[in-house]
Amino acid sequence: MKIYVTNVGAQVTEDSLAAVFRTFGRVNQSRIIVDPNTGVANGALIEMPDDAEGSLAIAKLNGSFINGRVIRAHHAPIAV
Repeated sequence: MKIYVTNVGAQVTEDSLAAVFRTFGRVNQSRIIVDPNTGVANGALIEMPDDAEGSLAIAKLNGSFINGRVIRAHHAPIAV
């Protein structure tokens, strides 16, 4: 399952975000998405191989705080 995470701060790294999601299961990949025009992180993609673990991570982490920011976690669109 691919999970799209928004409102990640500039201080969040791929490793630190993966560690948060890893509390709910295995993470295959974590990637910070950077706006090419501004150089600012505007989201992240997390890939979790188990759909049940991914759904649990979304349910538990959506609306939670990471480094002082409220993140949003959603199922990523298929094209991502």
